[in-house]
Amino acid sequence: YNRCNVLLFQSYVSILPLSILITFLITIFSKSLLSLISNDLALLQLASPFLLIECVGFPFVATLQIITVTFQAQRKTGITLMIGLIGNVLVVILGKILIFGYGTHNGLNLYGAAIAQVISQVFMAILGLYLLHGKYTKFNWSIKDIMAFKICNDDIRLLFGISIPAAIENSLWQIATIRDKSDSLCSISNRNPDRRLF
Repeated sequence: YNRCNVLLFQSYVSILPLSILITFLITIFSKSLLSLISNDLALLQLASPFLLIECVGFPFVATLQIITVTFQAQRKTGITLMIGLIGNVLVVILGKILIFGYGTHNGLNLYGAAIAQVISQVFMAILGLYLLHGKYTKFNWSIKDIMAFKICNDDIRLLFGISIPAAIENSLWQIATIRDKSDSLCSISNRNPDRRLF
C-alpha cells in the first residue's frame, strides 16, 4: 500500500490541477471550441451556456476517476458501483425538480439538467473521497503524511502517459455528443420558436 499511497498522491497533485486548468480554458474559449464543430449561430447559442455549466464538474469528474481506479485496484468494485448508483439516483431526482420546477417555482429547463449533473458529480466525488480516505481506511492521510509525500517526475510522466490518451479519446466522444445534442436542440427550436429550452 505504500506504493499505492505514493501513486495516489501523485495523481491528485498532477491530474487535478490539470483538470482545473482545462476547465478555466474551456470557460474562456467555449465559443471558439464549439465553433470548431459548427459555425451555426443558433447551435452555438444553445450549446455554449450548457458547456459552461458542465465544465464546472470536470475537476470533480477527474477526482472521481482517480478514486474509481484506486478502488478497482483493491478489487472493491462494489463501492464504485454504489457511488455511481447514488449519483444516478441523485441526478434523476434533482433533474426532475430543476428541469420542470417544483410547486410554484418554475423549472430551469436544460440549464436545470446541466446543474443537476454537476451537483451529482460534486456529491459523488465528495462521497468517494470520504470512503477512500475515511478514518478507518488504509488511505487515511494525516497532515503529516501529506507533507511527507514528494512529487516524483517519473510517476507523473507515467500517469500522464496513461491518462492523456484516454482523456483525448473521451473528449472526442464528448464533443461528438455535444454536437449531436445541439443539432437536436436547434431542430426543436426551429420547429417550435416559442418553446423555451433554456
